[in-house]
Amino acid sequence: MFYASLTVILLVLGLGLLGFALLAWAFKAGQFDEMDAQAMLPFDSADLRYERPWENAAQRAERAAAYGELIPPKKGEWGEAR
Repeated sequence: MFYASLTVILLVLGLGLLGFALLAWAFKAGQFDEMDAQAMLPFDSADLRYERPWENAAQRAERAAAYGELIPPKKGEWGEAR
């Protein structure tokens, strides 16, 4: 019984060290350098340009400066009645 427990403990420690080594390698390789840019990858360029009813004027101006002229949302785009 002791040998089985020791095997499991050593296996878990080995996998933990492997995971930590992979995380350290990813940091060293620069995989986490541009997190904001990576977060924007799923968005279509038009998604970033739609006007959002909850934004104030300053936020709209900031987004317009960053992504171009804002596009008015289609009817029903933000949950309003169609």
